[in-house]
Amino acid sequence: GGRNDNPAEVLAMLVGTGAWSLVDGRFDFWTQLARIGFPFVLGVGFLVPWVRRAYAPFGAGRVWLGALVLAVAFAKILIGAWYHDDWTVGPASPLAAAGTAARAADRADWPAYGGDDGGTRYSPLADITPANVGNLKVAWTYHTGDFPWTGKGLPRRLEVTPMMIGDSRYLCTGRSKIVALDAETGAERWSFDPKVDMGRVDGAAGCRGVAYYKLPAAQPDQPCAERVYTAAIDGRLIAVDARTGKQCTDFGNGGEVDLTQGLGDVIPGYYTVTSAPAVVRGRIVVGGRISDGQFVGEPGGVIRAFDAVTGALAWAFDPGNPTVHSAPPEGGHYVRATPNSWAPMSVDDAAGLVFVPTGNATPDYFGAGRTQLDDTYSSSVIALDAETGAPRWVFQTTHHDLWDYDVASQPSLVDLAVKGETVPALLQPTKRGQLFLLDRRNGRPLTDIAERPVPQTDVPGERTSPTQPFST
Repeated sequence: GGRNDNPAEVLAMLVGTGAWSLVDGRFDFWTQLARIGFPFVLGVGFLVPWVRRAYAPFGAGRVWLGALVLAVAFAKILIGAWYHDDWTVGPASPLAAAGTAARAADRADWPAYGGDDGGTRYSPLADITPANVGNLKVAWTYHTGDFPWTGKGLPRRLEVTPMMIGDSRYLCTGRSKIVALDAETGAERWSFDPKVDMGRVDGAAGCRGVAYYKLPAAQPDQPCAERVYTAAIDGRLIAVDARTGKQCTDFGNGGEVDLTQGLGDVIPGYYTVTSAPAVVRGRIVVGGRISDGQFVGEPGGVIRAFDAVTGALAWAFDPGNPTVHSAPPEGGHYVRATPNSWAPMSVDDAAGLVFVPTGNATPDYFGAGRTQLDDTYSSSVIALDAETGAPRWVFQTTHHDLWDYDVASQPSLVDLAVKGETVPALLQPTKRGQLFLLDRRNGRPLTDIAERPVPQTDVPGERTSPTQPFST
């Protein structure tokens, strides 16, 4: 009656799945977790006393074999959390010289994480079509050399979307190194290593992109006339010369800004920046990733803009104190445990707006202690004034989010024809697979949105009443 009278079948399934996961996923934490996480849970059942008693007639050895399989699965997950394949820098395979000039004439830059400031991810290049895409061949390969197995450090995948400026590609690596490559050959032109202390970084952190800024009135031979910025995973905003890779010493303190300033106490690994900075009107805008659900009172999710040349703080948007846009007073800090923005932002430079996707106030799955402001800004997209940091409007995609439905995607800015009028719009994907189409001038929906209540919770202090979008 529901009991498997042949535990050997279960054991065979666990052993087979474990062997397959090694071949298919190798020693990588997330790939291993996805493949053996559920079998691992099944294996736990072999250790439950009533299960052991039920299988006793078939031999205690089989039960302990199940426990052994469970231990091996657990060991694989732990090993995967610390081990990474040995990546080495290899020679690039150069492109054939023929046709290079013609390709250069048709080149279109990719100057921002999403292709442009509005995250449209669109390229006008038309050489690759459905008819010829199957004929593509690898032109060159570049390895970062970031994580050879030394017995130390945490594994990182290469999660970056490179930029393309002229004939150079710019990217950041898992250790937040900035690299410039020749776009035609893949040869490394320069690299800058910020020397991140990996022992102080959360294992899930990674650099996904860099930002580019050209000084409007700079002379062609002026140092740092063109700059590349990275928000290193240990909480530093760094500026380097796009041509040489040398730090721009006039930016911040010797070329960098400490992003943990004003956050109060920060446990190592609890604050990092994973997305590329946004550039708007001579300012570099960054958010920050706060480690999910660790404790009440984690660092705040402040959004800050810094002068692109000097690194001076231009403004701050503190979700817990949204009317004050300066740094905290000496000895103070931004409000803690507020919603944070870890996903890429988008910019409408002409309108002077920065569009910020947000996550939850911490802890993520418990909301009894959240404030009204937490419930206003969590799981939303916020339009901030690029000059002051003041919120123009906010649209919430999930009210009183207790399910970790962070807005994890960059908003895409598009212009749409609506009833004979061209409307500046914003398309916001969500984790739930729903897309929200908004007027980016005021945050109002351009399509019908049906809101339905969820069952009332029985947890004291919890509430499910929606917080309505607002505009100012």
